[in-house]
Amino acid sequence: MTGSGKTQILRLLKSTGNQVIDLEGIANHKGSAFGSLGQMVQPTSEHFANLLFNQWQRLDNTIPVWMEDESRNVGTVFMPDAFYDNMQEYPTIVLRMGIKTRLPRLIKEYSGYPPETLKLIIKKISRRIGGDNAKEAIAAVDKRDFAKAIEIILRYYDKTYLYGITGKPSKTIINVETDTDNIDTNMIKVIEAARNITW
Repeated sequence: MTGSGKTQILRLLKSTGNQVIDLEGIANHKGSAFGSLGQMVQPTSEHFANLLFNQWQRLDNTIPVWMEDESRNVGTVFMPDAFYDNMQEYPTIVLRMGIKTRLPRLIKEYSGYPPETLKLIIKKISRRIGGDNAKEAIAAVDKRDFAKAIEIILRYYDKTYLYGITGKPSKTIINVETDTDNIDTNMIKVIEAARNITW
């Protein structure tokens, strides 16, 4: 779920010898409406596909590959159809973490950006999150109450993500509950969940 430290968990998995493909890293985008903040210019979809293939061909296909569950597009980049469709068939581990637990990480990540930039993005997604929610989030940013603004937006992202999960063709969806944002602890929880997957 948004703000649960997925990218950090992937990096830790990689540092401990696991195979990882960081789709957001290749796309130079964090996947949400705010995902371009602090990122380099995105590659074209064709260039992204080439970069992805270059990483993929170096993998050992006899052991698992970890990656983040993404939409068909990451910012302006679209994944190759065959790759995306194939990814949807594989097991998914959903790290479930309460909003309050996720807030500190997100506040640290986004509160350093200019308020006007944040408000502009909120206006762009106002139709999706609801006009009243957008106004409330913008007012919170004006007051530097980033916790409130992020919480409003997270409610929309959580609802959208969980709805998307229910439509996945994968027969294996494992929910992992956690009450901490500690990356080491959550990586262990994810690995333990993966051990229960039968192929």
